[in-house]
Amino acid sequence: MTQTYRAVLFDMDGTLLEPSIDFRALRERLGVPLSADILDWVFEQPPTQRERLNSILLEVEIEAAERSALLPRARETLEWLTDKGIRHGILTRNSQEAWDRIRVRCDLRGIGDVFTREGGPAKPDPACLAPILRRWSVEASKIVHVGDYLYDLQLARVTGMHSILIHSSGANPYPEPSDFIARDHGELLEYLKRLFP
Repeated sequence: MTQTYRAVLFDMDGTLLEPSIDFRALRERLGVPLSADILDWVFEQPPTQRERLNSILLEVEIEAAERSALLPRARETLEWLTDKGIRHGILTRNSQEAWDRIRVRCDLRGIGDVFTREGGPAKPDPACLAPILRRWSVEASKIVHVGDYLYDLQLARVTGMHSILIHSSGANPYPEPSDFIARDHGELLEYLKRLFP
C-alpha cells in the first residue's frame, strides 16, 4: 500500500458502540416516513413541531447513551491508535449531550476530537468534514473513515477518504462501495496495522 494515511475517523453507533437505538421505533414515534432521513425531516418541520420532535429525539439518544457499551475489542483498537500516536476522532449524527454521557459511561475521555451534529451539517453532507479537516490540518484523502452504514460510505466516497465498513456478515449490503470490510474490531485492527505500519 503506497498511500500514507495520517488519521482515522470513526462513526460511533454500530462502529465503536453496540447499536442501541431502534431506528424503526424511533421513526414511528416521530412520524418520519421510511423514505426520509430522520434528521433532515425533523429539521424541515415548522419551528414548534421541530422543537417537540427534537426533544423526543434527544430523549431517545440519552436513553441509549445510558445503556451504551463498546463493541468487543473496540478499546484495543483505540488504544493501539493512541500508542502509535495516530490521530483519531469521532464524527457522529448523535447529539453532544448523548456523547457527553457516552464518553463517561464507556470511559472514552481520551478521545478529544468528537464532532456531533451540533457542529454543522450531518453525514453524508460533505460539509460536515470541513471542521475536522481544519482542526487536523489534513486532506480528506489522508483520512481512513470507519463506519457501519450507507451514510459513512457515501461521505467517504464524495470526500475521497479511505473507507472501511464494519459489518458482521463480512459483506457490504449497501449500494456504495467500500475499500475494506471488517467483520469486527479484530479484523479492523489487523487492517489498520497494514495501513499504518
